Order: sequence, then C-alpha cells, then structure tokens
Amino acid sequence: MGKLQDRGNNKNKGESMKESCRQIAEKINKYLQKFEEDPLINKTDKYRTHPFYYAQAYGTTRVNICYVSYQGISKLTKEEALIYLRWLEKGNIGRHYEALKKIK
Repeated sequence: MGKLQDRGNNKNKGESMKESCRQIAEKINKYLQKFEEDPLINKTDKYRTHPFYYAQAYGTTRVNICYVSYQGISKLTKEEALIYLRWLEKGNIGRHYEALKKIK
C-alpha cells in the first residue's frame, strides 16, 4: 500500500479537490481489487462469505462503492471519498465507514 503524501498545505488540498469523482473512484477501485485478490485480506468467515466480492467503485456526481456485489452500493460525497482514499493511501484496509468513523 502506498504512503500518504503531505496534504497539509492548501495547495495540495486544492489539487485533490480538483479531482473528479470518477478519478477518485478509479483510485479507490484499485485498492478494492487488491483487497479482493489477497487471500489474507479476503478471508471467508464462518458463513463462508468474503468481505470483498466483485468489489468496485465508480464515480458520477458521487463516488459509489460496492463491497459485495449482491448487497448494494454506498454513495459517498466527494469529500467522504477523499477521506476514504487518504485513509487507504496510509496503508489501512477496510471499508469507508471505518475511515469516516475515525475522524468523528
């Protein structure tokens, strides 16, 4: 997993806000694909289900994320998606609500 670049100054923050939802979703999607392919991350539970199953992210006016194909999507605002992406870039593994819970 990549390390988070310094986004503490306004210039970098402004640049990240210029990214479209589609671009943010593409970056998140790469992480989701890695999680799904990694047998240590995507272990089956006692019900023999995986936490990531045909996981994907795509962007329109929001970033839509699906972790398990038959369970529906979560719609994130651009700001929420950027928080999740930064969390993933720090090397964390998990779903968006875990990242958002940490900032509240």
